[in-house]
Amino acid sequence: MGDYLLVLLAVVLLAVNFVFTKFYQEHMGTGMRAGLWYNFYLGIFTALLMWGMNGFRFEYSNYSLLMAALMAVFVGAYTVLGFRIIAMGKVAVYTQFLMLGGMIVPYIFGIFYLGEEFSLLRLGGLVLLTVSVILSGSESGEGRQKSNTVLFLVLSMAVFFLNGGCSVTSKLHQLPQMKEMAISATAFVAYTGVLKAVISAILIPFFPKEKEESKQGGWGIAMLIILLSTAASALSYLFQLMGASGLPATVLYPMITGGTVVLTALAGLLCFREKLGKRETLGVILCFVATLMFL
Repeated sequence: MGDYLLVLLAVVLLAVNFVFTKFYQEHMGTGMRAGLWYNFYLGIFTALLMWGMNGFRFEYSNYSLLMAALMAVFVGAYTVLGFRIIAMGKVAVYTQFLMLGGMIVPYIFGIFYLGEEFSLLRLGGLVLLTVSVILSGSESGEGRQKSNTVLFLVLSMAVFFLNGGCSVTSKLHQLPQMKEMAISATAFVAYTGVLKAVISAILIPFFPKEKEESKQGGWGIAMLIILLSTAASALSYLFQLMGASGLPATVLYPMITGGTVVLTALAGLLCFREKLGKRETLGVILCFVATLMFL
């Protein structure tokens, strides 16, 4: 029971983290430069927090550094793209594409490349998940020009596969057979944060300064939002690690995916008055039902 409670807390904090991302976007803008600055500070704060949680111990391996670099590229890319998606649509739809990619891609990868268990019930769950994404994406595109709708769907699918790549990379790093080559999970996330900050710092000068950066007191509020976002995401990760010690991955990932999609939809309604349409609502319900089929 305690493990399930920990995962539930992790899901709540993930939804809270998405809310902070939206707050930052509303305050600092939706441009690429704003997204890169967000990634930069989030990476630094995450690295410091995780290093502290690891007892300020230094760990290193070439394998973990390579995996952390891949994670940094994937996370940095979907975070920046997410700024544009949220500006064009609803935070609940962005979350749905993001979380489903993080669940579906590693599941398929596990079956074909890691020899993990296959079942018809879970195949049915994948079909429902696909339908839920199509429903949400189609309704979110209504009311826009065709070019904007296509861009919204392209960016959403990019986020889907980028977060899927994150899950696959994380899975490869944590494989039992790679234990001798890998560093601890907290140190791995700290490395990812550092590399994400480095990549963002390299890219920032290539994008023009945005008017939101010159607002009086703007960055003070932005720093507070990023610090709260870092705390929410780091604690969520910690609770996931603690819950994973007593729950199999086939239970953990569906709980996180379905729970985050539903709670983020609720948070979008309560915090930003993002009312879901009929197809989007049905998509969220199908997503929740489909995740239960993986349990």
